[in-house]
Amino acid sequence: GSGARRFLAIETKYTEPFSATVYDTATYREVTERCGWFRPGAADALVASATNQLWRGLMLAALVENETGSVGRYIVVAPADDTAAATAATSVAAHLFDPQRLRLVTLEAIVAAASSIDDEQMQAWASGFGRRYLMAAQ
Repeated sequence: GSGARRFLAIETKYTEPFSATVYDTATYREVTERCGWFRPGAADALVASATNQLWRGLMLAALVENETGSVGRYIVVAPADDTAAATAATSVAAHLFDPQRLRLVTLEAIVAAASSIDDEQMQAWASGFGRRYLMAAQ
């Protein structure tokens, strides 16, 4: 509504787990401290394998925001029963000054939203996607 540029960074999890590799560099810690998205000490908590993939993605989004002036958000898309994705998103959001920058959106919610649109092609996509990937006719 304001005309400001915005962007979404999207991490999609379907079958593979988050990266188990721990990435801990001076550059990552510097970006975390200076980008304005993370609370003090966030790097120490987010370097763990359960959260580092989201941490790195959020750093990238923060850098894009700082470089472009666009307002960014980071979305994790995963099946509703992916408790690891939900736990990681909740854990990481707690280390952000604005936890709303990171959201978990389920595949089921996307399909339900697409199903509710008064458009035959969108409803056909939702139904087909639901049958194929969610094992349910939507």
